[in-house]
Amino acid sequence: MYFKAFHEELEKIARKETRSLSIFKDPDIPNGDYAFLPMFCNDKKCDCRRALITVLQVTPEYGPFHGATISYGWETLSFYRKWSNALTDEEVKAMKGPVLAQFNRQSEYAEPLLESFIRTVLDDEYSQRLQRQYAQFKYKIGMKLSPELSRQGDIAGECPCGSGRPFRMCCGRGKFSRRYRR
Repeated sequence: MYFKAFHEELEKIARKETRSLSIFKDPDIPNGDYAFLPMFCNDKKCDCRRALITVLQVTPEYGPFHGATISYGWETLSFYRKWSNALTDEEVKAMKGPVLAQFNRQSEYAEPLLESFIRTVLDDEYSQRLQRQYAQFKYKIGMKLSPELSRQGDIAGECPCGSGRPFRMCCGRGKFSRRYRR
């Protein structure tokens, strides 16, 4: 599985919807602003329904640094078991997360950043946003979406970039969008 940053495919939406967190006086994490940048699987045939979230400190005076990579899936454990029946129970739990992504770069602050993510960033609204962004990303790269995913991504609804046009006719367009498929 190759993951690609959401903002590389849908930059206008990402600029409006990227979640960030300002941390001050936390003994375990350096002061600064942290951006939570979702990445999704770039395989049109894969429907893993999860995100890798890169946590970057973006405070200009400190310079950007990679803090953590968090694996997060929003479906049930049974979904991930069915998706890949070759996984162990521990691997299935890691697919759902949120956990630190096992084979990705982590800083010495990764554990406290994961705790901050769970405590402060991860709420129902953010989880719903990730699900919508996942469906929009998959649509943009040319995956044929199930009706459920199409609804989840609000593909026919108004584009989150603020243009007032439907997503599929705005940011969802591209060389792989349905309009250009034969």
